[in-house]
Order: sequence, then C-alpha cells, then structure tokens
Amino acid sequence: DETEEYQLPKDIYSILTTWTINHPPIWLALAVVGVQILLLSLLLVDQVGSGAEGSSQVFPANVPSIVHASQALAIVIAILGQDDLRGAIEGVFDGIPTRFKGDNTFQKMNRIQWNFSYGVRFVQGLLSVVAAFILALQSETVFDVLLNFLGVQFVSELDDLAFLLSELGYFGVDCQQAAKSISEARFQQDNRNKVAGRGCFQWLAKYAHIIGVFAILGVMFGLFVRMIFDQNSGEVSVTDVRLTLSNDIFPFFTLFNGCYRISSTRQTYDRRLVYEQVGFESDGGKFAFCSNMDGDKGWTFHIGQIEDPCENFVARSEATKTFDVVEAGRAQWYVD
Repeated sequence: DETEEYQLPKDIYSILTTWTINHPPIWLALAVVGVQILLLSLLLVDQVGSGAEGSSQVFPANVPSIVHASQALAIVIAILGQDDLRGAIEGVFDGIPTRFKGDNTFQKMNRIQWNFSYGVRFVQGLLSVVAAFILALQSETVFDVLLNFLGVQFVSELDDLAFLLSELGYFGVDCQQAAKSISEARFQQDNRNKVAGRGCFQWLAKYAHIIGVFAILGVMFGLFVRMIFDQNSGEVSVTDVRLTLSNDIFPFFTLFNGCYRISSTRQTYDRRLVYEQVGFESDGGKFAFCSNMDGDKGWTFHIGQIEDPCENFVARSEATKTFDVVEAGRAQWYVD
C-alpha cells in the first residue's frame, strides 16, 4: 500500500531535519550533534596517537583467544546495532516524505535540509563504528572490550537522550513542542519500500541500508582478521628492546646489556616471541615466555640456546600474562 504511514526517528536529528534555523530547537540539535562528533573525533585522535610518546604501538602485541572472541562479537554488535548509520542510508535513499499529518512546521522541510541532516547522521554513526572498532582492537581484556563498547554507545546515544529530555520539557517549551510534534507526526512516501516494477534503483533504495551495513561489517571484519594474523606473526610486536643491567644485580650480567631483537626464525612460546641479543644470537641472552612456572606464567631470561623456557633460566619476571616484553620489563624480576 503506497499510503503506508511511518514516523521519523525520535532523536535530535529529526529536529535538525524539520526545524528552520530561526527556531531554538535547531540550535539544541546542532549543539548535541556537535558534541557527539567532537567527542568521537577527539577519542579517535587520542587513541590512534596513543603510541606517539614512549611507544610506537597503537595496538597490543597480542591478546588471549577469549579476548579475540569478545572483540569479534563487539564489532558485530557495534555495526549491526548502529541505528544512526543504518537510518542515514535508508533516509537518503527514501528521500523526503511527500505527505504528512501533523504540525504545519513540516511543510518547510526541503531536500537540502533533509540530506544534510541524514548526512550528519551518517558521519556520526560511522565515527561511532570506527571508534568502537579501534577501541575493541586496543583492548587487552574482555572487561576492557565491554567497557570501551559501552563508552562509545553512550556518546552515540546522546541524540536519543537529548530528544527524550526535550520531550519531557528539560530544554524549554519550544524544544518540548518540537519533540512532541515529531512524536505525533505521521508521514507518507510514494513508492516507499516498493520493488516490483520499479527498476534497479528502487531495488537499491529498498536494500541500500542492508548492503551498506554489511559492506562496512565485511571491511572491518577483514581488517580484524588481518590484525589477528599480524599479532600472531609478530608484526604488531616491538621488534627491538634495549636491556640495561648493573653489576649490583650479578657481576657478569653487564655482558648482556644491549639491544635485543625478535629471533630471525620468529620462534614463539605460547604465542609470545623470543628476543635474542643482537650480535650474539646463538650464545647470548634471550627472553622467552614460560606458560607454567610453578603454576604461574611469566617471562624468563636465558643464556645460550633455549630448550624449554620454563627450565634453566637465569632470571624470571613476576607472574604476568602480557604478550609485550617491554611491559614485562617493567615488572619485578628475580634472579634464579
């Protein structure tokens, strides 16, 4: 039925779509949208540049498999649950409504304002998805994955919260009236969600939001899988570390001061790379990870060849599960 009625989303972007610049509600809408985009942009800049001082690592060297599983779930939920992203694609392809029942203010809606509103909605939705994706990849525990996911969700849903508060009268009578008008209005669109006999564009218009969302999901899942491969192959790990010991620890330990590099064979123990003393790869010092050291896990320091990282080590770190040898270096170490 071509006379099927529908409503605009109950959020600030609908105010941006329908109210003109000389009305107070649109200033509230612009302020909320500006805060959302600013927070998400600052978050992305901060996280992508987090390794600028002291470390070149933006993402962890590796994480346990259970964390990879939670990251995958968080990415899927973040993309499929992003209403603004999905709604923006659908709104642009559907176009401006042809008829309405409600406040006369809706007569002033125009295509430019409509497309601008849904364009801004798309930008905010995409920023939220990208932020959720990067934060998920930077998380080293399941708790961090969930905490970061909830943080991005909160920012993404500020437009819904602002609309609800407007409807309750928190931002004045004008904003309350605008919110109630949108909640009560009904719209109609010729040929909305129709496919039969309408050609390829109509088919695309109907399914564009599904195609777009799954395209973004495919790209990000591909990047996620690539990240897992890079982490397991050591591409994300620190390649060189410098060891500085003093004679106070043990007289001959200063012989093993210097640069340590990932082993040329990319040897690993429990998915952690082995680091060898540069210039003394066969007989020099080595760092390896032990997965069972009296019931604990930790990094160990060896001299010469390693047959078992849990045996015949010279020194060991305190119990740790970190994949990063630099982080392990900041822990307490014990001479065996």
